[in-house]
Amino acid sequence: MSLRSFQAGLLIYDGTLIFCDRFLHTRPSVCSHMTRHAFSAVCSLSESVLMSGSDRRSRQQLVHVASERFQSLQNHYEAFLEEKQFPQWGGDEHEALVVCKRFYGVADRIDRSDFFAFSELSAATFANTQICLIRKAVWLLTQQSSVDPSPERQSIQGAQRKPATRFDAMLC
Repeated sequence: MSLRSFQAGLLIYDGTLIFCDRFLHTRPSVCSHMTRHAFSAVCSLSESVLMSGSDRRSRQQLVHVASERFQSLQNHYEAFLEEKQFPQWGGDEHEALVVCKRFYGVADRIDRSDFFAFSELSAATFANTQICLIRKAVWLLTQQSSVDPSPERQSIQGAQRKPATRFDAMLC
């Protein structure tokens, strides 16, 4: 598992805690569900790191679980935006692209959530930012799970893999 996907997971988890505290404090069951998904995803990612010398299939299963949890969390954010009638950012909108660029600046920072000013964002901007980060994390996990360390599989995958596009690199 890559460090970037784990960093994205931590950032999403931190953001989810802050989002729930700021905007969903009157809905504790929704908050509980969202934080459980975020926590489960981060735990699965950390377990996959600890299993780095172990069975590849088990690691892939953990990465798949993390990806599913992130996507469930994304559904919650999308439902929030729809319920409040806030617009959802498209992947090519300026704001979404800024979130993707800023994500790469957060590496090795202790103040991950402060870097995105989570405590100051409006509800709509915050939810959209989280969706962008989740999409980025899922994309990173997808890229990671498609890499196989065996040389013969790499040559087969290399021949079948489509070339990366600009959109793939900024998939928020």
